[in-house]
Amino acid sequence: MSTQEQYETILSTAENIALATELSDHTPSVRITNFLFDKAVNTVYFCTDSRADKVKEIAANNTVSFTTTPLEAGTVRVTGATATLVNEKKPELFALMDQKYASFKMFTPEMRAGMNAYALTYKQADVFFRGDTKLTF
Repeated sequence: MSTQEQYETILSTAENIALATELSDHTPSVRITNFLFDKAVNTVYFCTDSRADKVKEIAANNTVSFTTTPLEAGTVRVTGATATLVNEKKPELFALMDQKYASFKMFTPEMRAGMNAYALTYKQADVFFRGDTKLTF
Protein backbone atom coordinates (compact mmCIF):
# COMPACT_ATOMS: atom_id res chain seq x y z
CA MET A 1 0.00 0.00 0.00
CA SER A 2 1.40 3.42 -0.94
CA THR A 3 1.80 6.21 1.62
CA GLN A 4 -1.06 8.11 -0.05
CA GLU A 5 -3.33 5.05 0.19
CA GLN A 6 -2.32 4.53 3.82
CA TYR A 7 -3.04 8.20 4.57
CA GLU A 8 -6.53 7.92 3.04
CA THR A 9 -7.22 4.64 4.85
CA ILE A 10 -6.23 6.06 8.22
CA LEU A 11 -8.35 9.20 7.81
CA SER A 12 -11.29 7.19 6.47
CA THR A 13 -11.29 4.68 9.34
CA ALA A 14 -10.09 6.61 12.41
CA GLU A 15 -12.79 7.35 14.96
CA ASN A 16 -11.48 10.64 16.34
CA ILE A 17 -8.84 13.31 16.08
CA ALA A 18 -7.02 15.15 18.84
CA LEU A 19 -7.46 18.79 17.80
CA ALA A 20 -5.00 21.39 19.11
CA THR A 21 -5.77 25.10 19.26
CA GLU A 22 -4.01 27.95 21.06
CA LEU A 23 -5.21 29.73 24.20
CA SER A 24 -4.84 33.51 24.51
CA ASP A 25 -1.63 33.04 26.53
CA HIS A 26 -0.20 30.87 23.70
CA THR A 27 -0.70 27.63 25.66
CA PRO A 28 -1.80 24.69 23.48
CA SER A 29 -5.25 23.27 24.16
CA VAL A 30 -6.05 19.76 22.92
CA ARG A 31 -9.34 17.90 22.83
CA ILE A 32 -10.73 14.77 21.18
CA THR A 33 -13.42 15.35 18.56
CA ASN A 34 -15.38 13.43 15.95
CA PHE A 35 -14.50 14.22 12.35
CA LEU A 36 -15.09 13.43 8.70
CA PHE A 37 -12.53 13.12 5.91
CA ASP A 38 -13.42 13.99 2.32
CA LYS A 39 -10.66 12.56 0.19
CA ALA A 40 -12.05 14.20 -2.98
CA VAL A 41 -10.99 17.59 -1.61
CA ASN A 42 -8.41 16.35 0.96
CA THR A 43 -10.23 18.09 3.80
CA VAL A 44 -11.07 17.15 7.38
CA TYR A 45 -14.35 18.47 8.82
CA PHE A 46 -15.60 18.68 12.38
CA CYS A 47 -18.66 20.16 14.07
CA THR A 48 -18.88 21.66 17.53
CA ASP A 49 -21.14 23.67 19.80
CA SER A 50 -20.78 27.32 18.77
CA ARG A 51 -20.30 28.23 22.46
CA ALA A 52 -17.31 25.90 22.91
CA ASP A 53 -13.95 27.33 23.93
CA LYS A 54 -12.36 26.01 20.74
CA VAL A 55 -14.65 28.26 18.68
CA LYS A 56 -13.25 31.34 20.45
CA GLU A 57 -9.72 29.99 20.11
CA ILE A 58 -10.14 29.39 16.36
CA ALA A 59 -11.63 32.87 15.92
CA ALA A 60 -8.49 34.32 17.53
CA ASN A 61 -6.07 32.06 15.64
CA ASN A 62 -7.34 29.73 12.93
CA THR A 63 -4.08 27.78 12.65
CA VAL A 64 -4.60 24.40 14.33
CA SER A 65 -2.96 20.99 14.45
CA PHE A 66 -4.42 17.52 14.76
CA THR A 67 -3.55 13.86 14.94
CA THR A 68 -5.74 10.83 14.48
CA THR A 69 -6.15 8.69 17.55
CA PRO A 70 -3.93 5.63 17.07
CA LEU A 71 -5.19 2.68 15.08
CA GLU A 72 -3.58 -0.55 14.04
CA ALA A 73 -3.53 1.04 10.59
CA GLY A 74 -1.31 3.92 11.74
CA THR A 75 -1.61 7.61 12.53
CA VAL A 76 -1.82 10.84 10.55
CA ARG A 77 -0.50 14.08 12.08
CA VAL A 78 -1.00 17.56 10.62
CA THR A 79 0.71 20.66 11.97
CA GLY A 80 -0.45 24.10 10.86
CA ALA A 81 -3.83 23.38 9.29
CA THR A 82 -6.17 26.28 8.54
CA ALA A 83 -9.61 26.05 10.19
CA THR A 84 -12.35 27.71 8.14
CA LEU A 85 -15.97 28.12 9.20
CA VAL A 86 -18.20 26.26 6.69
CA ASN A 87 -21.67 26.43 8.23
CA GLU A 88 -23.24 26.27 4.76
CA LYS A 89 -22.15 22.60 4.69
CA LYS A 90 -23.86 21.69 7.98
CA PRO A 91 -26.79 19.72 6.47
CA GLU A 92 -24.45 17.56 4.39
CA LEU A 93 -21.94 17.11 7.23
CA PHE A 94 -24.65 16.27 9.78
CA ALA A 95 -26.03 13.55 7.48
CA LEU A 96 -22.55 12.05 7.11
CA MET A 97 -21.87 12.34 10.86
CA ASP A 98 -25.15 10.51 11.53
CA GLN A 99 -23.88 7.66 9.32
CA LYS A 100 -20.41 7.49 10.87
CA TYR A 101 -21.34 7.98 14.54
CA ALA A 102 -24.48 6.45 16.04
CA SER A 103 -24.13 8.86 18.97
CA PHE A 104 -24.33 11.91 16.68
CA LYS A 105 -28.04 11.22 16.19
CA MET A 106 -28.66 12.33 19.78
CA PHE A 107 -28.22 15.97 18.71
CA THR A 108 -31.66 17.51 18.28
CA PRO A 109 -32.42 20.02 15.50
CA GLU A 110 -32.14 22.79 18.10
CA MET A 111 -28.71 21.56 19.19
CA ARG A 112 -27.55 21.24 15.58
CA ALA A 113 -28.69 24.79 14.88
CA GLY A 114 -26.28 25.91 17.61
CA MET A 115 -23.30 24.13 16.09
CA ASN A 116 -20.49 25.40 13.90
CA ALA A 117 -18.87 23.35 11.14
CA TYR A 118 -15.20 23.74 10.27
CA ALA A 119 -13.02 22.61 7.38
CA LEU A 120 -9.36 21.85 8.07
CA THR A 121 -7.10 22.34 5.07
CA TYR A 122 -3.35 21.76 4.95
CA LYS A 123 -0.39 21.31 2.63
CA GLN A 124 1.48 18.52 4.45
CA ALA A 125 0.74 15.52 6.63
CA ASP A 126 2.94 13.06 8.48
CA VAL A 127 1.89 9.44 8.05
CA PHE A 128 3.10 6.99 10.70
CA PHE A 129 2.87 3.42 9.49
CA ARG A 130 5.95 1.24 9.33
CA GLY A 131 8.00 4.40 9.54
CA ASP A 132 7.39 8.11 9.19
CA THR A 133 6.61 9.62 5.79
CA LYS A 134 5.66 13.20 4.98
CA LEU A 135 3.08 13.79 2.25
CA THR A 136 2.86 17.12 0.45
CA PHE A 137 -0.34 18.13 -1.32
